[in-house]
Amino acid sequence: CDERESPTGSSVGYHSSNSSESDDDSVHESNSNTSFNGVVEAWNKLDDIVIRVRTRSETFVYPPKLDFIPARGNDNGPLINQQSLRNRAFVGYWNCLYRSLDELNGMEPLSERMSVALGRAIEEVNGELDKLEDFAAALWEKECRTVERMRFWSNVFSGGYDDDA
Repeated sequence: CDERESPTGSSVGYHSSNSSESDDDSVHESNSNTSFNGVVEAWNKLDDIVIRVRTRSETFVYPPKLDFIPARGNDNGPLINQQSLRNRAFVGYWNCLYRSLDELNGMEPLSERMSVALGRAIEEVNGELDKLEDFAAALWEKECRTVERMRFWSNVFSGGYDDDA
């Protein structure tokens, strides 16, 4: 995720359809500019994170192949090679999503509406992470099948196949 500012006036889509309703109930609880500014800043931060994630997910192109580091020891699976140039966009997007998730998890909702919007934003980022992880797992499985096929044919052509049987 870039640290660029998001476009102003962009709608994140978490606001109520009732336009006469205040953006946040806590605005009515205090006339203090500090609390109003805090509410505005919190909503802006939430909107900026969601806009950043959506923009990045809309422009992200899944690569046709990834470079993996084989699992060692009792690891459940391979690691994505973070140093590979082929993986650079994938790893960058992955890091963007995790940074965004950390930011969202660190936010304190200032109202019930903000709590709902924050929950939806977290679900959205988790959904993108799930898609990314499923994609990587599918590529790893495909790579494993290819290696197994190559081993099989290597054995066949290296004399491992008995023609007289």
